[in-house]
Amino acid sequence: MTHHYDSESEEERSDEEYEEEQEVVEEEEEEEEEAQESGNSEEEEEEEEEEEEAEEAEEEEEEEEEEEEEEEEEEEHEDEEDAEEAEESEAAESDAESFEEEDDDFEYNLDIFAEAVPPPPSGWAVNHNDRVPLPNRFKLSNCKGKKRALFVGCNYPGSSAPLTGCINDVINIRTFVMKQYNFKEEDCLTLTDDQQDPELQPTKLNMLAAMKWLVHDAQPNDSYFFHFSGHGGQELDMDGEEDDGIDENIYPSDFVESGTINDDVLHETLVGSLPAGCRLTVVLDCCHSGSALDLPYTYSSTGAMNSDEIFNDMSSGVNETRAALLRGDVEAVLRNLDLMNRRLENKDNREYALQVKSSEADCIMLSGCKDSQTSADTYQEGFGRTGALSWSLITTLTQNPKQSYLELLNNVRDLLKEKYSQKPQLSSSHPVDLNRRFTM
Repeated sequence: MTHHYDSESEEERSDEEYEEEQEVVEEEEEEEEEAQESGNSEEEEEEEEEEEEAEEAEEEEEEEEEEEEEEEEEEEHEDEEDAEEAEESEAAESDAESFEEEDDDFEYNLDIFAEAVPPPPSGWAVNHNDRVPLPNRFKLSNCKGKKRALFVGCNYPGSSAPLTGCINDVINIRTFVMKQYNFKEEDCLTLTDDQQDPELQPTKLNMLAAMKWLVHDAQPNDSYFFHFSGHGGQELDMDGEEDDGIDENIYPSDFVESGTINDDVLHETLVGSLPAGCRLTVVLDCCHSGSALDLPYTYSSTGAMNSDEIFNDMSSGVNETRAALLRGDVEAVLRNLDLMNRRLENKDNREYALQVKSSEADCIMLSGCKDSQTSADTYQEGFGRTGALSWSLITTLTQNPKQSYLELLNNVRDLLKEKYSQKPQLSSSHPVDLNRRFTM
């Protein structure tokens, strides 16, 4: 009995040990499963972190690429602007050196223009007051758009002051311009006082209508030409724009009945409506024509500024007044004193007028003489009766069609100086590089 009892106890103990071992095994298995699950969870977290890091890296790369593209675009834009400026500078230099005809438009910022263009040689400077601001921008015409021309010649037959060469001037200038600068006959209008058609008479009404026709529908790169040969004069300035108190004017054929056309009206009609980049070339072969278009920039042989010219004129006025006193000419004394007074009073008004009358268009005028001078109606071999300026202009450009502005002005004056006291003037709506080729 005792032995049997002990056997059962051993079996019970064996079962307990087995159960304990099983529990240990199960615990170990559970721990392994937990460890495995924990390891899987850590791996998943690591994978998620790696994925997030990869996504962030991709986003950073995309942002860097976008920034690089923006920088490249900005650099390309800057390069394009630099290239455009370089092309403009090279084109201007090439034109000055070779006088080859340009195909491109030229637009200048005046800060760049002032640095790029050398000052004119001594004796040929811009008469411009420093207190009058330059136009912010102006655009030169390549003269390859529409071309249109107006020619006006007045001999004033039957008047108290007839002329003899003005109609010949129109015929000669018209033939020259059409041949030399490719103006077509159907785009040219001629008014002379020997024509039977009343609409082609150079009356004040017809002249103003013709000027409006000349510049109507103006566009950049167009080229318009206006030539007048006849009487020019002066009248009291009623709006205070002139520093000498005098307006310049031109005389239509019916000036006795209708009056003259002064510089204010000429400027408003011919220049006022022109857009930037449109060329207007004006030749006035008449007396007192130096500033008859009221263009603010003039080139003279003295190199004096406008402000200096006023005091030069004052000095001249004092001398004339002294001479009048010595000869007992009271009327001349009073006239000179009144003129000097108006010059001083109107100086500031003139500066304001220059601001108003600056233009972004490409306007050039060649006049027969200074405001204070007369222009000759003369005779030249091969031309017959002719205006001195019209003759000299055709002569020098026929001899050498490829001239700079400086050469043209010098040559015209050289042709005239042996016989005539008049000094042709060059004026413009903007500062001119005198080394550029003259064309139209």
